[in-house]
Amino acid sequence: MQTEKALRRALLKQGYPSWGDLLTLLGVFIVATVLGSIIVGILQKIGSVSPGFGTFLGYLIQFSLTIGFGLYQRKIRSPKGTTLLKFGFKKLDFTIILWGVIMVLATGIVIEPLLGLLPDMYMDRLNDLMGTGGWMMLTAIVIAPVMEEMLFRGIVQDALIRKYGALRGVVIAAAVFGIVHLIPQQVINA
Repeated sequence: MQTEKALRRALLKQGYPSWGDLLTLLGVFIVATVLGSIIVGILQKIGSVSPGFGTFLGYLIQFSLTIGFGLYQRKIRSPKGTTLLKFGFKKLDFTIILWGVIMVLATGIVIEPLLGLLPDMYMDRLNDLMGTGGWMMLTAIVIAPVMEEMLFRGIVQDALIRKYGALRGVVIAAAVFGIVHLIPQQVINA
């Protein structure tokens, strides 16, 4: 009992998130991805779901499990009273948003020609999925942005900023966000 309390105090003192926390969250993300793929694969094999709905369902499983674990992990590893998931528009700065849009456009001009040098096989598969109908559009336009923001900005980036400061926190969170996309063209853009 005493050792368990000492271990918990040591973990809290180290601060959330540690590199181990991030790796564990990434591991859960990978396991959730595999689990979602297996479930969807079985459902598609028996003819229960269309490819578009399968993508939607797999994405929902993958991110729901990862977000749930991330919130649990943050709750047990953060000091009492820490907000687990924070969103709002109170500190919305339209100047920063405008500069962000300008930077995205500017980097797009530089990056797009470089992306053309990468193999198209991954993008071809993604384009095929985008043509599977309304479920895929719902996934790409609504579910993906909301769930990715919850996980990568609401949990991961917020915790990294608290621990390392704004610049390092945003850079590390952006790197993690890019890496989990796996498709080279998406990794670079993300």
